Amino acid sequence: MRVVLDTNVIISALMFGGTPQKVLDLIRVFELELILSPFILEEVDEVLKKKFQWPASQRYRVQELLRQQATIVTPTTIPKKIKACKADNQILACAEATDADVLVTGDKKHLLPLKKWKGTRITDPSEFLELLGM
Repeated sequence: MRVVLDTNVIISALMFGGTPQKVLDLIRVFELELILSPFILEEVDEVLKKKFQWPASQRYRVQELLRQQATIVTPTTIPKKIKACKADNQILACAEATDADVLVTGDKKHLLPLKKWKGTRITDPSEFLELLGM
């Protein structure tokens, strides 16, 4: 199963644990293919730096771990589906570029209401755990 994690799920896992952390753990346990893009990696780094004031050394470790665990794809086209938030289009592009099975996000405003994008199911972390039978 190919799984794209939105930036907000990664940040939530790192900062608060809970269900997003379980999602990350289960991706490793079930050996699912984690798919990320340079945009997602950069956004994670920026949020950790600006919002949570993580030092460069900690952010570097996070980047290295994510790169080791994920397939990194660079989408060639970015959809224009979501007008209000161009960053969300970058997340959709990552899922589309790899024909991901699932996109896991906490974005209730733009992404979750879509439910599906070009064959990729869009779920929140709790629903993803249910898909895995957890």
